[in-house]
Amino acid sequence: MDILMSKQCAKILVGDPHQHIYSFRGAINNFDMIPHTHNYYLTQSFRFGPEIAYVGATILEVGKRVRETLVGGGQRGSVPEQDTEMWHRFRTGVGGADGRLAVLSRTNFSIFNEAVRLINPENTSCIHIIGGFEAFGLSTIHAIWALKQRDFGLNLQIEDPFILRFNKGGVGNLKGYDGLCQYAKITEEQEDGLSWKIAVVEKYGERIPDLLKRIPLRHQTSQHDADFILSTVHKANGLEFDTVVIIDDFKALQALLAKEHGGNQSLVEDDEWNLLYMAVTQAKRTLFMTRTITDILARAGECFLRSKLTTVSAESPAPQCSKGCSNPVNTDTRLSMHRLPITYVDGREQGGAVCLACVHKMAGHLAFLMSPGIERVPLP
Repeated sequence: MDILMSKQCAKILVGDPHQHIYSFRGAINNFDMIPHTHNYYLTQSFRFGPEIAYVGATILEVGKRVRETLVGGGQRGSVPEQDTEMWHRFRTGVGGADGRLAVLSRTNFSIFNEAVRLINPENTSCIHIIGGFEAFGLSTIHAIWALKQRDFGLNLQIEDPFILRFNKGGVGNLKGYDGLCQYAKITEEQEDGLSWKIAVVEKYGERIPDLLKRIPLRHQTSQHDADFILSTVHKANGLEFDTVVIIDDFKALQALLAKEHGGNQSLVEDDEWNLLYMAVTQAKRTLFMTRTITDILARAGECFLRSKLTTVSAESPAPQCSKGCSNPVNTDTRLSMHRLPITYVDGREQGGAVCLACVHKMAGHLAFLMSPGIERVPLP
């Protein structure tokens, strides 16, 4: 960078600071360090439509207080109402071998869990792990499992030289499987560390040898031949997929959103918001929502409320609020607010009519004016 900036000529630097996700490895954002005369924003994306663009922009606005326009293309996208075929694929683990459905997560542990679920013995689905299953650390997982078996008197072969040290002389005063677990906590290993592999061994126990054989057998070299593409957001950086399922394992964001509305977003590092932003914007056509994303959108005022003109006969009992409160929906007026149904990967919220008290709590007294359109519900 020093050599580049020393040149006596006009310089144009292009990049996206919202894709800065490697601070934990010492990466820095050079855009913050370089004096410039002009700043231009590339706002048009030709990857996805306006719905996905809105979700991505809202994540930046809520999480980083950045209000930059992100405009999607003219293609149709799907956020609250997902493609039922893709939803059924993910839920059942029966795919189409066309490389269209990607499952992205914050952690390797979640990706391993999804791999186990999707390649169960009852189906023939294949997966593709971005970066290859060799780089996923399967041999290290087996070595950790073998080390744990030593505690039960089984003298299994350990091929990983680092894990083997805990069986022989130990590392410092740490020896055996318990010593390895302590080492992982002390060193606070992260993305390429031991903690998630130890968690896999703890969760799957005696199933580990079978699972570690099955994953390579069901793994496709080309992602276009796989039923499901699996990756952490870090490794999927720069890629794009027809349909994206995001695993809701962004713990730092979940902890923040669990606090009262209006909590301090500065408690979460920018890299965490950038990761979720990148996961969302990898989708070209369909994005499966998570409850964390729904909470983020709610902070920006998007509660998936729409106005509807309805007619309810006087004899009919007033419907109950779909938010689960004890209030009935006001039927004295033909204009009422309804929540749109939202399909999550782990279930579906049906939506329905919302009482005035909940409407005011969710979106304020101007909710009816902010509604993008009025839908007429036909008479029964």
